[in-house]
Amino acid sequence: MGLPVYIFTDADPWGMHIAIVIISGSANAAHVKELTTPDAKWAGIQASDVVNYKLPNDKLDDIDIRRLHKLMHDPKYNGDIWQREINMFMRGNASLKPFKIRTNPYSRHISASET
Repeated sequence: MGLPVYIFTDADPWGMHIAIVIISGSANAAHVKELTTPDAKWAGIQASDVVNYKLPNDKLDDIDIRRLHKLMHDPKYNGDIWQREINMFMRGNASLKPFKIRTNPYSRHISASET
């Protein structure tokens, strides 16, 4: 179709994983190349934005930190941007979940129950 694909997710380890699955496919469907979208762009707020702009954020949970350690060693995340964002999450120990926080000015007031 030739249409651009932009991925907007929460700025947390799980949102980052959703983006990489859309871009490169899931491990369970690795044999189905038609399910990948390699030209998709991960857009929106990222860990570096949370840290650099001191955005209001949520502290990472233990499960988030464990997830980051797994992603750090996953070959899909070898690219510079992915490693930078993983390191930002780890250093800042913060995430931003705009779909969780109804009053967050960066989320355009959309909550998960409205999607």
